[in-house]
Amino acid sequence: MNAMKAIHSVRKKALVGMIITRVLDTTYVNPQWGIWSLSNAELKADLKFHSQLSSVASVAGISASVQSGK
Repeated sequence: MNAMKAIHSVRKKALVGMIITRVLDTTYVNPQWGIWSLSNAELKADLKFHSQLSSVASVAGISASVQSGK
């Protein structure tokens, strides 16, 4: 509520839309986009999942690199 009050107090209405898009949309749409909002347990679970995925991908020969991106 405080964030919305501060944002809507901006005089330039076009700027209000930009602020809302950049600051609030990412945290309300998907908690993964606002990684800072996750609990320690959620962060550890996410790290474990991505570590396992990375291990499987490296064994299977499926990995991303700068060179493969080119």
